[in-house]
Amino acid sequence: MLKKRMGTFLLILALTGAVPGVCRAGDPVKKVSGTAKQVDYVGSTLVLQNVTSFDFGNEITFSVTGDTKITRGVEPIELNDIEIDDPLAVTYRKNDDGTFEAVSIDDLSSAYD
Repeated sequence: MLKKRMGTFLLILALTGAVPGVCRAGDPVKKVSGTAKQVDYVGSTLVLQNVTSFDFGNEITFSVTGDTKITRGVEPIELNDIEIDDPLAVTYRKNDDGTFEAVSIDDLSSAYD
């Protein structure tokens, strides 16, 4: 009985967004641009440098999830298609725990080819 109640409690927390670090659909999104400094395909993170319009410095680390939309122009690409120094535009949310989650990543490198 206790396991069932605990499971229900955790489900309610997750659905209401009360779990730290979890983005909710209604969370505000922002957009920044810069160049790729580091791409971690295993850990699913992206470090963007030379960032414009960012209140926390000129470098930011994003978590990249299965829901993150990644494109180059109009074509969908994978995280491992992004190369160091590629110009990127990232739309993101700030999580409750202070981390940043990429909602979409647009690799602008095709504009310079």
